[in-house]
Amino acid sequence: MRFRIINHNKIWAGKVLTFSLQSCNLLGCKTQPPLFEAYQWMPVSLDKEKVSNINLREMVLAGLYNNSQSMLDSSKYSGVNAIYTLSQEVRYISELPNWNNLCIQFYQSLEKIGTGGLGFRKIYHDFLIQANELLKSNLEDALLLILQLEKQYKSLSKLFFLAGKRKEKSYLADLREVLLTIWDIEKQMWQAIYQFTLKEKGI
Repeated sequence: MRFRIINHNKIWAGKVLTFSLQSCNLLGCKTQPPLFEAYQWMPVSLDKEKVSNINLREMVLAGLYNNSQSMLDSSKYSGVNAIYTLSQEVRYISELPNWNNLCIQFYQSLEKIGTGGLGFRKIYHDFLIQANELLKSNLEDALLLILQLEKQYKSLSKLFFLAGKRKEKSYLADLREVLLTIWDIEKQMWQAIYQFTLKEKGI
Protein backbone atom coordinates (compact mmCIF):
# COMPACT_ATOMS: atom_id res chain seq x y z
CA MET A 1 0.00 0.00 0.00
CA ARG A 2 1.34 3.43 -0.90
CA PHE A 3 1.70 5.84 2.00
CA ARG A 4 1.50 9.48 1.01
CA ILE A 5 2.53 12.39 3.27
CA ILE A 6 0.63 15.61 2.64
CA ASN A 7 1.91 17.48 5.69
CA HIS A 8 2.90 16.77 9.25
CA ASN A 9 -0.66 16.52 10.58
CA LYS A 10 -2.63 13.29 10.48
CA ILE A 11 -6.20 12.69 11.61
CA TRP A 12 -6.94 9.59 13.62
CA ALA A 13 -10.51 8.71 14.60
CA GLY A 14 -11.57 12.34 14.84
CA LYS A 15 -8.47 13.74 16.54
CA VAL A 16 -5.35 15.30 15.06
CA LEU A 17 -1.94 13.95 15.93
CA THR A 18 1.06 16.05 14.99
CA PHE A 19 4.28 14.43 13.86
CA SER A 20 7.47 16.41 13.46
CA LEU A 21 9.36 15.99 10.22
CA GLN A 22 11.35 13.04 11.51
CA SER A 23 10.94 9.80 9.59
CA CYS A 24 11.30 7.68 12.72
CA ASN A 25 8.09 9.17 14.13
CA LEU A 26 6.15 7.81 11.19
CA LEU A 27 6.48 4.40 12.76
CA GLY A 28 4.02 5.63 15.40
CA CYS A 29 1.37 5.41 12.71
CA LYS A 30 1.52 1.64 12.78
CA THR A 31 -0.07 1.41 16.24
CA GLN A 32 -2.86 3.90 15.57
CA PRO A 33 -6.50 3.41 14.44
CA PRO A 34 -7.34 3.75 10.73
CA LEU A 35 -5.96 6.78 8.94
CA PHE A 36 -8.18 9.35 7.27
CA GLU A 37 -6.38 10.03 4.00
CA ALA A 38 -7.79 11.60 0.83
CA TYR A 39 -11.35 11.30 2.20
CA GLN A 40 -11.11 7.55 2.75
CA TRP A 41 -10.77 5.45 5.88
CA MET A 42 -8.22 2.70 5.55
CA PRO A 43 -5.97 0.54 7.68
CA VAL A 44 -2.31 1.51 7.60
CA SER A 45 0.61 -0.85 7.52
CA LEU A 46 4.13 0.54 7.26
CA ASP A 47 7.29 -1.25 6.33
CA LYS A 48 9.93 -0.33 8.93
CA GLU A 49 12.77 -0.74 6.48
CA LYS A 50 11.13 1.46 3.86
CA VAL A 51 10.35 4.17 6.39
CA SER A 52 13.90 4.15 7.74
CA ASN A 53 15.21 4.61 4.18
CA ILE A 54 13.02 7.64 3.44
CA ASN A 55 14.95 10.64 2.12
CA LEU A 56 13.04 13.24 4.10
CA ARG A 57 14.76 16.19 2.44
CA GLU A 58 13.76 15.02 -1.03
CA MET A 59 10.24 14.20 0.15
CA VAL A 60 9.68 17.67 1.61
CA LEU A 61 11.21 19.35 -1.43
CA ALA A 62 8.95 17.32 -3.73
CA GLY A 63 5.93 18.28 -1.62
CA LEU A 64 6.78 21.98 -1.83
CA TYR A 65 7.33 21.70 -5.57
CA ASN A 66 4.08 19.82 -6.23
CA ASN A 67 2.03 22.12 -3.98
CA SER A 68 3.38 25.29 -5.58
CA GLN A 69 2.96 23.89 -9.09
CA SER A 70 -0.67 22.98 -8.36
CA MET A 71 -1.44 26.37 -6.82
CA LEU A 72 0.06 28.14 -9.86
CA ASP A 73 -1.97 26.05 -12.32
CA SER A 74 -2.97 28.07 -15.38
CA SER A 75 -6.66 27.10 -15.16
CA LYS A 76 -8.81 29.98 -13.94
CA TYR A 77 -10.72 27.61 -11.66
CA SER A 78 -7.70 26.08 -9.91
CA GLY A 79 -5.19 27.28 -7.33
CA VAL A 80 -4.62 30.99 -6.90
CA ASN A 81 -6.40 31.76 -10.17
CA ALA A 82 -9.62 30.46 -8.64
CA ILE A 83 -9.33 33.23 -6.04
CA TYR A 84 -9.03 35.81 -8.82
CA THR A 85 -12.00 34.28 -10.65
CA LEU A 86 -14.08 34.52 -7.47
CA SER A 87 -13.06 38.18 -7.05
CA GLN A 88 -14.49 38.89 -10.51
CA GLU A 89 -17.68 36.90 -9.99
CA VAL A 90 -18.53 37.80 -6.39
CA ARG A 91 -20.35 40.97 -7.49
CA TYR A 92 -22.92 38.81 -9.27
CA ILE A 93 -23.74 36.62 -6.26
CA SER A 94 -26.67 38.87 -5.39
CA GLU A 95 -28.38 37.84 -8.66
CA LEU A 96 -28.66 34.24 -7.42
CA PRO A 97 -31.66 32.93 -5.46
CA ASN A 98 -30.99 32.96 -1.69
CA TRP A 99 -27.66 34.67 -2.32
CA ASN A 100 -27.34 35.63 1.35
CA ASN A 101 -27.41 31.95 2.33
CA LEU A 102 -24.61 31.33 -0.15
CA CYS A 103 -22.56 34.00 1.62
CA ILE A 104 -23.16 32.23 4.94
CA GLN A 105 -21.97 28.97 3.36
CA PHE A 106 -18.79 30.71 2.22
CA TYR A 107 -18.31 32.00 5.76
CA GLN A 108 -18.81 28.52 7.23
CA SER A 109 -16.31 27.05 4.80
CA LEU A 110 -13.73 29.68 5.73
CA GLU A 111 -14.35 29.97 9.45
CA LYS A 112 -16.33 27.04 10.81
CA ILE A 113 -15.20 24.10 8.70
CA GLY A 114 -11.76 25.58 8.14
CA THR A 115 -11.22 24.01 4.71
CA GLY A 116 -11.24 27.13 2.60
CA GLY A 117 -8.99 29.69 4.19
CA LEU A 118 -6.99 30.54 7.25
CA GLY A 119 -6.98 27.09 8.86
CA PHE A 120 -4.99 25.55 6.01
CA ARG A 121 -2.63 28.54 5.85
CA LYS A 122 -1.83 28.25 9.55
CA ILE A 123 -1.03 24.55 9.15
CA TYR A 124 1.09 25.27 6.07
CA HIS A 125 2.89 28.07 7.90
CA ASP A 126 3.97 25.58 10.58
CA PHE A 127 5.02 23.16 7.86
CA LEU A 128 7.12 25.85 6.14
CA ILE A 129 8.91 26.61 9.43
CA GLN A 130 9.89 22.96 9.83
CA ALA A 131 10.77 22.64 6.14
CA ASN A 132 12.97 25.72 6.40
CA GLU A 133 14.85 24.17 9.33
CA LEU A 134 15.17 20.79 7.64
CA LEU A 135 16.35 22.14 4.30
CA LYS A 136 18.58 24.77 5.93
CA SER A 137 17.52 27.13 3.18
CA ASN A 138 15.77 30.44 2.69
CA LEU A 139 11.98 30.21 2.83
CA GLU A 140 11.64 33.46 4.78
CA ASP A 141 9.96 35.31 1.90
CA ALA A 142 7.19 32.72 1.73
CA LEU A 143 6.84 32.71 5.53
CA LEU A 144 6.41 36.49 5.64
CA LEU A 145 3.83 36.38 2.87
CA ILE A 146 1.76 33.62 4.45
CA LEU A 147 1.64 35.61 7.70
CA GLN A 148 0.10 38.53 5.80
CA LEU A 149 -2.78 36.28 4.76
CA GLU A 150 -4.13 35.90 8.31
CA LYS A 151 -5.59 39.40 8.48
CA GLN A 152 -6.98 39.14 4.94
CA TYR A 153 -8.76 35.81 5.48
CA LYS A 154 -10.28 37.09 8.74
CA SER A 155 -11.63 40.11 6.85
CA LEU A 156 -12.92 37.86 4.09
CA SER A 157 -14.89 35.57 6.40
CA LYS A 158 -16.29 38.58 8.32
CA LEU A 159 -17.50 40.25 5.13
CA PHE A 160 -19.20 37.07 3.89
CA PHE A 161 -20.89 36.73 7.27
CA LEU A 162 -22.14 40.34 7.31
CA ALA A 163 -23.33 40.19 3.70
CA GLY A 164 -25.28 37.03 4.45
CA LYS A 165 -26.76 38.08 7.77
CA ARG A 166 -27.65 41.65 6.83
CA LYS A 167 -28.52 40.86 3.20
CA GLU A 168 -26.63 43.98 2.12
CA LYS A 169 -25.12 43.97 -1.36
CA SER A 170 -22.73 46.79 -0.48
CA TYR A 171 -20.41 44.25 1.15
CA LEU A 172 -19.82 42.53 -2.18
CA ALA A 173 -17.57 45.36 -3.44
CA ASP A 174 -15.47 45.08 -0.26
CA LEU A 175 -15.29 41.32 -0.76
CA ARG A 176 -13.90 41.83 -4.24
CA GLU A 177 -11.08 44.05 -2.93
CA VAL A 178 -10.11 41.62 -0.18
CA LEU A 179 -10.14 38.69 -2.62
CA LEU A 180 -7.86 40.60 -5.00
CA THR A 181 -5.45 41.29 -2.14
CA ILE A 182 -5.46 37.62 -1.12
CA TRP A 183 -4.93 36.57 -4.74
CA ASP A 184 -1.90 38.86 -5.06
CA ILE A 185 -0.29 37.67 -1.79
CA GLU A 186 -1.00 34.00 -2.52
CA LYS A 187 0.48 34.32 -6.01
CA GLN A 188 3.66 35.91 -4.65
CA MET A 189 3.95 33.26 -1.92
CA TRP A 190 3.55 30.24 -4.19
CA GLN A 191 5.86 31.74 -6.81
CA ALA A 192 8.50 32.23 -4.10
CA ILE A 193 8.13 28.58 -3.03
CA TYR A 194 8.21 27.36 -6.65
CA GLN A 195 11.35 29.34 -7.49
CA PHE A 196 12.95 28.10 -4.26
CA THR A 197 12.32 24.45 -5.20
CA LEU A 198 13.68 24.97 -8.72
CA LYS A 199 16.85 26.43 -7.25
CA GLU A 200 17.21 23.56 -4.76
CA LYS A 201 16.66 21.03 -7.53
CA GLY A 202 19.23 22.79 -9.70
CA ILE A 203 16.72 23.42 -12.48
